[in-house]
Amino acid sequence: NMVLGICFLLLVEGKPVDEAVPVLAQELWAVCAVWAISFSFLSVWFAQQYQQEVTLQSKRRLLEKHRITSPNDEIVDRMGGLSLVENAARMHQEGLDKLTEFLSSRTGLDGTREYAR
Repeated sequence: NMVLGICFLLLVEGKPVDEAVPVLAQELWAVCAVWAISFSFLSVWFAQQYQQEVTLQSKRRLLEKHRITSPNDEIVDRMGGLSLVENAARMHQEGLDKLTEFLSSRTGLDGTREYAR
């Protein structure tokens, strides 16, 4: 920010105001002032791009180094285990079976088992 401020200060305060200054010097000042401001904006953009890349690379490296790999459903299925959905469905069905057994023992109705499955 300080460099950009200096560039704008040069643009505002640095212009040769003397009438005796040749036109070539005034044009050279204008070209240099535009270059200074352009390079300042370009350097800020490069700094932002560098910071974004450093942030992404540090996150990637931290994840590679400290990540604990957990198996997904395909790996569990290949190893013969139940997937999360199948496990939850089995537990839900067991709960329904126990509930229907409890209700049928209390009420004496066996028709509730048909609705549970």
